[in-house]
Amino acid sequence: MAGTRHTNGDATPMQAEQRAARRRARLQAGLAAARTPSDKIAAAADFARGIVKHAEPADAAYVADQAVRTLVDLGEQLLPKTSGRAA
Repeated sequence: MAGTRHTNGDATPMQAEQRAARRRARLQAGLAAARTPSDKIAAAADFARGIVKHAEPADAAYVADQAVRTLVDLGEQLLPKTSGRAA
C-alpha cells in the first residue's frame, strides 16, 4: 500500500537502515577517492551535512556546534605561530 513503511520486525523502518548504509558507503567511497587532506575533510563534511539536514533540530544544532568547534580548533593548530612556523 502506498505510504506504508516496511519494517524488519522490530518496528524499525528498513528504509532508514538502507539510507544509513548508503550514506556510510558514500562516505567510504569519498574517503577512498580523496587525493588530499582537504578532499578527506570535504567527504566527511558532506556525510555529516547530509545527516544533519534530516535530523531533529536540537540534535542537528548540537552536532553542528560540535563539528564547527572541532574543525576550527584543528585549523587553529595549523595556523602559523608567532615565530612564523606552523605547529
